[in-house]
Amino acid sequence: MSNRLIIIGASTRAAAQSSIIAGFEPYCIDMFADRDLRATCEVLRVPAGQYPHGLAAMVRDAPDGPLVFTGAMENHIDVLDRIMAAGRRLPGCSPA
Repeated sequence: MSNRLIIIGASTRAAAQSSIIAGFEPYCIDMFADRDLRATCEVLRVPAGQYPHGLAAMVRDAPDGPLVFTGAMENHIDVLDRIMAAGRRLPGCSPA
């Protein structure tokens, strides 16, 4: 079983660090891809002007694994709906 965890949002650093402590291997997609985050896990930066809607396309190319979101993504249900429609698991809740 993989311990990969896909984390998306405006800033994924705190969630990534917490997930590492919990034994997960985070794969992050956010607006900054900060150097300290890149030093600890694989991270992609959403191109300028494409947040949050660009996340859906970027998640399609992410490795398999459950997905969690940060950075007020709960305000972008349309993006979460597209991600879930593509078959990603969102443990604990649904976009509805």
